[in-house]
Amino acid sequence: MSATHTGTLTKTPLGLGLTLDPDNIIATVKEGSQAEREGHFAVGDLVLTVNGEPPAPGQGVTAIIQSLPMGAQLEFAMQSAAAREAAKSAEPAPAPAPAPAPAPAPAPAPAPMGVPVPAPAPAPVYPPTAYPAAPPVAQPMAQAQPVYAQPAQATIRVQLPPGSVPGQTIQVQTPAGLVQTVVPAGMMGGNVIDIAYTPPPTAQPMATAQPMYPAAQPMAQPSPYGYPGQGTGYPAMPGYPQ
Repeated sequence: MSATHTGTLTKTPLGLGLTLDPDNIIATVKEGSQAEREGHFAVGDLVLTVNGEPPAPGQGVTAIIQSLPMGAQLEFAMQSAAAREAAKSAEPAPAPAPAPAPAPAPAPAPAPMGVPVPAPAPAPVYPPTAYPAAPPVAQPMAQAQPVYAQPAQATIRVQLPPGSVPGQTIQVQTPAGLVQTVVPAGMMGGNVIDIAYTPPPTAQPMATAQPMYPAAQPMAQPSPYGYPGQGTGYPAMPGYPQ
């Protein structure tokens, strides 16, 4: 079937045998009517023109049919529903609407002007406070301590008492007092041995601190001659009283 097709009916008092909706689309085809017998009218067909005249804007095809007299031949140009669907699918898809331009960014607000801050007043400078110097305090002098010289080892020669045997402990009288010693190996009573002992420490004389006195300054002696003119034997000086 072509994109459009035609069908011809006659206007009679019995009607055409079809009804149209407000969009000029055939809503029903009456059974046994001339529209059914003609064979080109089907439900869903869109009526484009009647006798080559399209419907006026806001008016349907019915107004054209009513304006024609009885017995007039009515030639309908129609488009089937299938043709309309095919035409819709063949139409290019509408181009997408352009994206709206971004709104301009608001102008930055002017930066607030800085308020000058007065410089801080300089800190007052005070002269240093002078304090009287503390009087000197006499420090006690360290006391001299006696120093003892460490004596070196001394030896004394003794004769072992009778009956002494090696390894026996005996006591020997030394200048430092009694000293215990062991009879050496190979020695016995009557033998002579040397015994070491430590003499007692001897105190060393300490130097005695002597007080220091300032050297005496010679005192001026009165002159045996006195003043001139006072019986000193010197001649009187002119201008001085006698």
